[in-house]
Amino acid sequence: MGFHVEHEPRILLKDAVLEIFDEHGIGTIEIAVYDPVLNSDDCSAVLENPPSLMHLSAEDFRNRSIEDMAKKYCTGDEVIAVSSRVSVNGSHFHLPQIDFTCENSGDRTASILYALGEGKQTGFLVASGQSYHFYGDWLLTPENWLDYMSRMNDARISGEYASISQNRGYSTLRISTCRYKPHEPYVLARITKPG
Repeated sequence: MGFHVEHEPRILLKDAVLEIFDEHGIGTIEIAVYDPVLNSDDCSAVLENPPSLMHLSAEDFRNRSIEDMAKKYCTGDEVIAVSSRVSVNGSHFHLPQIDFTCENSGDRTASILYALGEGKQTGFLVASGQSYHFYGDWLLTPENWLDYMSRMNDARISGEYASISQNRGYSTLRISTCRYKPHEPYVLARITKPG
């Protein structure tokens, strides 16, 4: 494969995200609050029910627990998600994110890790409950992010996620739980360059 995969690296998802923020000097992040029932793979329903967006300093995000953020910002069955949009010294970038649609299983985990390594994508593979999320550990310009999401859409690995994200201008991945999404996402594997 040419890339190193550390299985079950015993790192909390929030810590993995913070590691990416720290590595790139990300100062401001965007979190999204949404109802996962209204934000399904139905593109028109999702676009009609956009998430509420909030900007936090990376330090604010670091100092608050996910549970505290959910208590403060969510009502009912809403969840907190990390948006792809971030700021570094006033410049705007995106984090690569993928929301896979395949079922979570051992065979699929191995296939996804192989494909990510072959695609030279480094970052964190996350078990989201029924499927997987991926957080890339590099930054994309807004133009490069659109190209990245187009390639994800063409690869048909994320249902409507890529096209919905392109229409919105950002992607999101859930970090909290609710009645309809009871599984707390956790890091399954870390993919790094060799050496």
